[in-house]
Amino acid sequence: AQVQMITEGGYVLGFEANGDYSDFEKRMLPIVVDPDVIFGSDTTLRVPKGFVGSSVDALAAADEVKVSKTPCAFALAKKSLAAGEGVTIVSVYGHAKSVEQITEDIAPKIMSELYITKKYNEA
Repeated sequence: AQVQMITEGGYVLGFEANGDYSDFEKRMLPIVVDPDVIFGSDTTLRVPKGFVGSSVDALAAADEVKVSKTPCAFALAKKSLAAGEGVTIVSVYGHAKSVEQITEDIAPKIMSELYITKKYNEA
């Protein structure tokens, strides 16, 4: 048997669609992947007990189990909106060969304003 490091896998990127498109790393939203952080003790996944009453900062800082369980993906953002105002959060899911492929190729392309607009119009 041969043991080797697995470098490829699934990813999710979350960001605000109407933000500054000049620096994708600053626009990335924190992602929670452990369903227990969001849903707490509700194993039906109907009531987000961990989310209710928690701050975005607390959720982002929570200890997460990232192995041996079915993951979820929630992008976290803290916004104050006036009446009639809105925000669009974009989440993109995919598979990559390496972290470098995500940071050097996929993320800059996905997070460009034209890419998101084009994909929205194709849908």
